[in-house]
Amino acid sequence: MVLGVVFDSVIVGERTRLWIAAALLSGSVMFPLGVILQSASPGGMLASALAVAGSTLVIVGLGAAALGLMRQGP
Repeated sequence: MVLGVVFDSVIVGERTRLWIAAALLSGSVMFPLGVILQSASPGGMLASALAVAGSTLVIVGLGAAALGLMRQGP
């Protein structure tokens, strides 16, 4: 939620900003869904893959946003 407050300060192009937002949104949906599916059907490879992919998207999105926040503006 805190990132949403300062997301306008991320210094990247509009297209990159859209990709960061999409990665964060899809990852924050996929990760909990994968965890819930893991507890519903233990040993399911699809659920594990979904959780791993979701967490990877969130990590990459947060990293890209952090890099954009560290950049100096013109």
